[in-house]
Amino acid sequence: VSRARRGGGGAGAGGKKPPGPKPGAPPAEGKPPSRPGSGDSAAAGGNLAFDSATGKLKGTWAGATIPSYRAPMAAPLLGTVGYGTDSKLMYGPFEAGFGAGPTSTSASDARPPYPCKDGSTYSGYCPGGMDVKTCEETLFKTCASGTVRTELFMDECGGHANPYHYHMDPVCLYKPDDPGHSGVVGVMLDGRPLYGRHETTGTAPADLDPCGGHTGTVPAYDSWGIPEGAKIYHYHARTEPPFLLGCYGDETTSSMQHCRRLYQSGTRKCGDGAGVTMSRSVELEYDLWCPCYDSDGKQADGDSNDDEGVVVAAPAPPRPPGLPDGYDTWEEYKEEQDRKAEHAKRDAEKKKEAEEKKEKEAEEKKKEAE
Repeated sequence: VSRARRGGGGAGAGGKKPPGPKPGAPPAEGKPPSRPGSGDSAAAGGNLAFDSATGKLKGTWAGATIPSYRAPMAAPLLGTVGYGTDSKLMYGPFEAGFGAGPTSTSASDARPPYPCKDGSTYSGYCPGGMDVKTCEETLFKTCASGTVRTELFMDECGGHANPYHYHMDPVCLYKPDDPGHSGVVGVMLDGRPLYGRHETTGTAPADLDPCGGHTGTVPAYDSWGIPEGAKIYHYHARTEPPFLLGCYGDETTSSMQHCRRLYQSGTRKCGDGAGVTMSRSVELEYDLWCPCYDSDGKQADGDSNDDEGVVVAAPAPPRPPGLPDGYDTWEEYKEEQDRKAEHAKRDAEKKKEAEEKKEKEAEEKKKEAE
């Protein structure tokens, strides 16, 4: 695996949550959608209305209030950044990380889910803050026998489960092969609509800013009241990072500088080169937790981050109802329960082994006494 350096400035590897806004996610479960009959197929998920004065959608969707954040603004690095037209969650480009670190030598260092099928619980490794595409490629290289658990990967619709959410181009929500401008596939938490990957020319737009958006005319979407030919700032899904969203943008987010400023944290800055260098048969330098990418899915070097500017943190979405205290998302809660179950299983196995050993020793002593 060898990719251009893509960002930086955030928490280190090993799946630890980066500093910044705490994302939320509703308790939505589900399977990937079937392919729609048309790009404008309505989905019963709430009540959104298009505001022609702001070019944004307002109302409720998937049980959440769609706010009108002032932009530009940082998006949550983990968790929900928007919702699909099918009401499923939409996440940013990053995984939380799983497996063990590149220098680990013990299975006790591993962080579930374990990505290798062969029982090498600490060989496969993907650090937190790495985009899902590079993460998958890295796992193919780091699983000792090459038997990577591909069920952890994105499915044909661009998402995966527990709960089901999209990271990549949600091709099951529209028809990528249709001519002209792709239809609406979702709404981001700033109220801006997300479209499929094509412009009116039938090709991917070449002028997307690092947030993943641009200003242009869009097709009608009657379900949400978007009129034909409206000229608005909107996002496009992509086949390269950030896939769905880099940051909440507007007409001013035209440069990498603007995006990077939103993700500064203390002395570390998005794009400063601080990240992780992989080992174990993987030659890869990767800057973590920086979702600012150019139109080619790479982060250009050389841009200064020292400009004056206000760093705006994205507010957390409303807390999901029923979620136990101490957790920010249902996915985080389930992951913790899975981790506890795995540890309990290991403890039970160790206890059983100890009891069997004790019984065996007792039998041997009994035989010796006889």
